[in-house]
Amino acid sequence: MATTEVSAERTLVSELKEIADTPITRCYQCGKCSAGCPMAEEMDLLPHQVIHSILIDRRDRVLTANTPWICASCLMCSARCPMDIDIAVVMDGLRQISFRERRPGQKDIAKFHDRFLRIIRLFGRAFEPMLVMVTPLGLRERIKQLPLGAMLFLKGRMPLLPHRVKNRANVSALFKESGLK
Repeated sequence: MATTEVSAERTLVSELKEIADTPITRCYQCGKCSAGCPMAEEMDLLPHQVIHSILIDRRDRVLTANTPWICASCLMCSARCPMDIDIAVVMDGLRQISFRERRPGQKDIAKFHDRFLRIIRLFGRAFEPMLVMVTPLGLRERIKQLPLGAMLFLKGRMPLLPHRVKNRANVSALFKESGLK
């Protein structure tokens, strides 16, 4: 397992400045980011709590939280921030740091991201039925999703078979450019 020790000069703020280049230190904890977050009830730390934890360098608290992984990157928090902090980019930076440090507890989420990207590479777009099948869910969770899947299929919102994009070479080029395998 990789070490998670960081020198005194390397703080989360400094690491995120390199990755996310957004003025995290401007945050005055107004809570607008958390109030507008559509995923807030699924998070163990609200977005404003994540920013506060970054500012006081609570590295373990932030990097073991599920919040950066639950974040839908919808940009609602970034749009609502009166200090122009791009919180969605901060969440992405935290995912990068967590993944780089091989933080425990993120294994299933990392597997999900890997499987999601494989489906994108294969079809050039997401294919939800396959994603549900390869997602590490228990049988109970899969059964709970069946009525929703059936309704989406019957309304023509979710195809039974995947559709491939016309020019998958462009998708392959994006993967190659980004350095993803």
